[in-house]
Amino acid sequence: MRRHSLQVKEKPCVAAPAMNTEMWTHPLTSPQLSTLAGFFPPGGFTLVPPSSKRLACGTVGIGALASPSSIAAAVDSHLRPGKAARKSSMKAALVRLARERFEASRAAQQGGELAAPISPSPGAVIGRVLALPVVAAALAAAPGPPSAAVYDLGAGDGRWLTAIAKAFGVRCVGVEIDAGRLRACRERIEREGLGGLCEVREQSVFEEVEGMEDASVVVMYLFRDAMAQMAELMKRRRRSVVVVSVGFKLPGFIWDADVIEGAIRAYVYKIDRTEPMAAGS
Repeated sequence: MRRHSLQVKEKPCVAAPAMNTEMWTHPLTSPQLSTLAGFFPPGGFTLVPPSSKRLACGTVGIGALASPSSIAAAVDSHLRPGKAARKSSMKAALVRLARERFEASRAAQQGGELAAPISPSPGAVIGRVLALPVVAAALAAAPGPPSAAVYDLGAGDGRWLTAIAKAFGVRCVGVEIDAGRLRACRERIEREGLGGLCEVREQSVFEEVEGMEDASVVVMYLFRDAMAQMAELMKRRRRSVVVVSVGFKLPGFIWDADVIEGAIRAYVYKIDRTEPMAAGS
């Protein structure tokens, strides 16, 4: 790209990086990708995240080049930029990422390794996060049913939803787009008798933004590009919220606490909106 003039920004760009997991999760990688995206107008830059598998270095994790079909789908979204095509492409990408996260986790467990940052959250991480004063205080002060106090974006098998509902008795809403994980989540909710407190919806996490405005706690297990979009949405919130982000930091925010268990790290942010926001902000 350095060989091209700045007129390159007039044409769309699809970037499909590939690297070691440590490089992908390094704090410098996200700013560099943001700088690259900044050369292009809104909608002109598409990042196809690396996939998760056993890498050349022998570890299991995220960093492998995305599949040819995934890259082709991203290119196709620029060639056919209609609304329906974009929505279909986003849904397909989210399904693929959810499936890769699950498959990599299963492969890592079989190999005796922890596939951070795409492994399901261990129970120890969930328990320690819920015991943090900033999280416990937010949940204790949250409104009771029928108001939804907690949203879990990328709910997986529902372990965060059910743990919070059992511990604090608040209503929890999960968002999951992968059919297999959605089924597992609903089965867990039914098995634990929490149907009155827990609900999981089959949709993109970005389709639930308006609904979670009143949430006291938001749990996220999203990839880096989705986290960047979610950070912008959090900056526009009008109400205070506690955010629990598993695996990836929330760009532009400083975490108040964190929990590390093995190779899994959860970041906790208290986003205060104690002062009225300016009109139009």
